[in-house]
Amino acid sequence: MTPLFQYVNGAAILERSSRLFEDLSKRTKQTLDVKMPQNCAAFQCMTRRSIQTREKGITFHKFPGDPVLKKKWELAVRRDAFIASPSTVLCSQHFTEDDFDRTGQTVRLRDGAVPSVFKFPAHLQKRPVTPRKTVTSQKAAAPVKVKTEPQPQSLPCEEHLYVVPCSLDKLKDKLSQAYKRIEDLERQLRNAKDRERRTPPGFHTIRSAGE
Repeated sequence: MTPLFQYVNGAAILERSSRLFEDLSKRTKQTLDVKMPQNCAAFQCMTRRSIQTREKGITFHKFPGDPVLKKKWELAVRRDAFIASPSTVLCSQHFTEDDFDRTGQTVRLRDGAVPSVFKFPAHLQKRPVTPRKTVTSQKAAAPVKVKTEPQPQSLPCEEHLYVVPCSLDKLKDKLSQAYKRIEDLERQLRNAKDRERRTPPGFHTIRSAGE
């Protein structure tokens, strides 16, 4: 047997072995997919892909390829450090009816659907915010009552000077009349003083004696 023949024969054997290995890998993968049912990745969900679940109408859905939507699914599951693989699935029990599109022969999830139906234990549930019962917190939460002062009633329109007029024009008229009255009194006072200065000193005495 020549070295060339040995080389050619060895290459053929190697190529044939490689093909057999690839074929065996494909068959093994198909067998695993058929014989090993997929489990729902939700917390404490024991639902498996099987004939029984199919008869009940339960469907299984892979995590979306969109990174943003996939992250929302992973956060919704609430499993510590959970990262979904390409074969990870969630069963239809974790979606609302509005999330499904049943118009075709195949049940599909609507675009943007996010799982929201889970039965989490107490430490994973979102605790509702309970109102505080301290006196300070109750006072802070109580509605503030604003005390309204009674509005002063408008004064009636009267002709007296000490009563505030009902309008600005009437107030101006009152002030003008008051100024005129003051000027008249001041003029009368000046005239009386002038007459008193012009009267002779003994005129008052003689007039008193004559009376």
